[in-house]
Amino acid sequence: MDRRTMLKSTLIGGAKTAGAIRKFWVVSDAGPESTMVDVLYATDMRGLVRLILGTGERDWLESNTLIYDNEREARKDAEARLV
Repeated sequence: MDRRTMLKSTLIGGAKTAGAIRKFWVVSDAGPESTMVDVLYATDMRGLVRLILGTGERDWLESNTLIYDNEREARKDAEARLV
């Protein structure tokens, strides 16, 4: 199974079960002129799949991207990366 098929298969059924995570916060490494909106943003499962497919494996790994289900923890990580 290729990467696109695998990621698309995670969307089947969506977040229909109790306790499902519907929103993620994504944090990536900051560049020299990055602001908070460059390193922290919220998305859902569809947006996350588009992000991963659009970024490409090499850039995804090099950006040290982490995905959080807790906004407070994500913001704390993002603030640390901007220093």
